Amino acid sequence: MAVASLLYSGHAEQSQHISEIDGVFPVFWRDKQKAFGSAANFEEINFALDYFRLNQPAHIGWGCQGYTLSDKAQELVSSYLALSLSRTCAFPDSELGLENAEGKPFPIPLLAIRPYSTTGSHTRFRQERLTLKAATEIDGEALQEFIESAHAWLRGQELPWGFEWLRATYEDIVNDDGPQGGREAAEARAYRGLAQAAMILDLSQRTRFTRTGGRYVFPSVYVESSTGRLYAEGDLSLQGSIREVRRAAFRGAFDVDIDCCHVALIASLCDQLNFSTPLMDEYASDKAAFRHKLAAESGISVRQVKKLLAALSYGAILSISPGGDRGAIEKLLGVPAMKRIQANQTVSAFGREVRAANKVILHDFRFNRSTRKGSNSIVNDAQRLLRIEGESAGTQLSHIMQGAEANILRASMQMVPNIVLLAHDGFITKDEVDLPSLQEHVAQITGHCVTFTQFQL
Repeated sequence: MAVASLLYSGHAEQSQHISEIDGVFPVFWRDKQKAFGSAANFEEINFALDYFRLNQPAHIGWGCQGYTLSDKAQELVSSYLALSLSRTCAFPDSELGLENAEGKPFPIPLLAIRPYSTTGSHTRFRQERLTLKAATEIDGEALQEFIESAHAWLRGQELPWGFEWLRATYEDIVNDDGPQGGREAAEARAYRGLAQAAMILDLSQRTRFTRTGGRYVFPSVYVESSTGRLYAEGDLSLQGSIREVRRAAFRGAFDVDIDCCHVALIASLCDQLNFSTPLMDEYASDKAAFRHKLAAESGISVRQVKKLLAALSYGAILSISPGGDRGAIEKLLGVPAMKRIQANQTVSAFGREVRAANKVILHDFRFNRSTRKGSNSIVNDAQRLLRIEGESAGTQLSHIMQGAEANILRASMQMVPNIVLLAHDGFITKDEVDLPSLQEHVAQITGHCVTFTQFQL
């Protein structure tokens, strides 16, 4: 399983190595130790298999090792994907369902996700880590249709009925003139979606529920991180799949998100501290109008504005590097767009407002919410502790914001039944949600007045 996970990570380019070289993916020594027992065991196995080629050595303070897939590994993955796409729901009895490390059938609970409550205050923190096992029923037919539709778009053919939205998604990327846009980027996303859909479909067909009841069931395990967030384990997961794959897998379900999540949480925390954030309030109240306004003023696309505001909300700055070390926004949008953006007064003011708000929030969590003035630790809304010595302001803020997200998700899970997928800033549920009631419930439990949006997939 560890080798298969690395093969998928390298093929799908789940994450990029810090070198930004095409085809190079990061492999951390901790991951080697966790999956293979030690880095030496990984090297021994890889020597025998010849699947992973070291491209970038590790550098202390810069980055981990970067690997590429060998031709042998690429051929293996391609063969598996071709087999996955050709499978149907009919399997001979000799093909067993998923198994654990002891060779026993993969245990799937009947109830996928159980709500749980939160207690405590900012003066206490939790040491236990939550683990949730989920049996997630997906729409296998819709995933098959997605695969057909992605292939049709790549070939320049008409897409099947009901998948016009997929063409719009790809064409939006094609028309993006930034570094992450264009035809090549759209095709790469289509191929990535094809790989994810094929493997999810293949694995879901092998579960016992599918084999005995004709249902497509995908097993997931959510593990709580040090910030309180719930992450699905493994490189291949429904949570980690791209939006188009999730939309097909849960066709007809309802996708519920915190509207403008990061910005809304900054504004909510500042509101509790009586610190004014007019631009963030305006954005959170009507994101579409705000994005279209900035797009028209700056001469960039709405898609680029969305990326820009997200980067600014995480503390990125509007600067063009004279050397090779590009900033986050420059990487996202490119130099031509950056020059147009820098002249926009609203964008500059938005960035200043975010940076000022972040300082106020950090001060509050470090001094006002602690039992000791000048505390060397931060406890977030999910009651997870971070010792801040040596940690950057960005890491501290991330701990605070992810804890707030996690707490809102828990409050939502208390109220909403039939949740089939957990995200970081929302969830997918089988039934339509009463959003005003959910917002009121979340405000009462967490103190955050956020707005939820709902979209039927």
